[in-house]
Amino acid sequence: MFKKRKVYLYLEILLLAIFLLINSFTALAEDVKDYGGVKFITISSGSGDWALIGGKVAEIINQGITGIVATATPGGGVVNLSRVQRGEAQMGLAHSAVTEFALNGIEPFEGKHDKIRTLMTLWKSFTHVVVPKNSGINSISDLVGKPYNVSLSKPGYAQHVIVKALLEASGITPEDIINAGGVTHIAGMDDETEMMRNRRLDFLLFQVVYPFSMIIDLNSGVGIKLIPIEGEVREKVLSLVPGLIKETIPAGTYNGQNQEIPTTAEFSQLICSSDLADDLVYDITKLLVENIPELQALSASLKSISENYAPMALGVELHPGARKYYLEQGMLKE
Repeated sequence: MFKKRKVYLYLEILLLAIFLLINSFTALAEDVKDYGGVKFITISSGSGDWALIGGKVAEIINQGITGIVATATPGGGVVNLSRVQRGEAQMGLAHSAVTEFALNGIEPFEGKHDKIRTLMTLWKSFTHVVVPKNSGINSISDLVGKPYNVSLSKPGYAQHVIVKALLEASGITPEDIINAGGVTHIAGMDDETEMMRNRRLDFLLFQVVYPFSMIIDLNSGVGIKLIPIEGEVREKVLSLVPGLIKETIPAGTYNGQNQEIPTTAEFSQLICSSDLADDLVYDITKLLVENIPELQALSASLKSISENYAPMALGVELHPGARKYYLEQGMLKE
């Protein structure tokens, strides 16, 4: 009799365990939304702060949305847009300076990128034209006065687009620099910094927040000055790159910089594919806005990420899901 009771007790425990297990799976299933069959999200990011942002956005999505795995991959300001257009990535970091080019299929983009949408605008970046203090360069036109080593940045990066526009606005071509005995270089930010530090580069352009660590480092080592972008040259640059706006770098931003520097600026944006379901983009937008302090804490230069920038659509319209969230929160007006 005792053995039978023991067997019944074991059966009751087993049935209870099965019941609880079924209930837990049911509850879990109820928590998993169907976002149009999307199970994976690839975020095409970049280097430096972009790599930090890409990784943190993936982490926030993974922690906040059940049933979707987000992963950040390296990229660049131009290539990210094309990856989203082709469906190789569902989200990416972009520069407002080039998103309109992508939308309309203007060089360096091939074909109209009609699937890109803005999810969130993050922070403002300023055009820093950097030369060694003793280089003798005081304006862009001086680049053809002597043999100089000039970085054109790398194709696939917004800096490359802006350098080309700046040279064109100044009436200079890369061939003019070469004909003057100079050398043009295709290099990324790390290589550019190292080359200028070693006196093998006389000109570079960074599209970054201020004060920027690499520029501070160069200033303390080589000693640098910032070349202004102003007057007719700036107006021409703005017409060539509609995503840029007029700005200034305040006096005293860098050691020895005693005057404000007229320049241009643009915004780093998080873009996404129009193929993503509205409710998925809504939920991602909500998570990111609620976690802006985490994004700001990633680095000193990312403290400028602001809720005020978030709903700005520059060059590319907001995704309907993001727009819905911003409207509901009063962050955007109809």
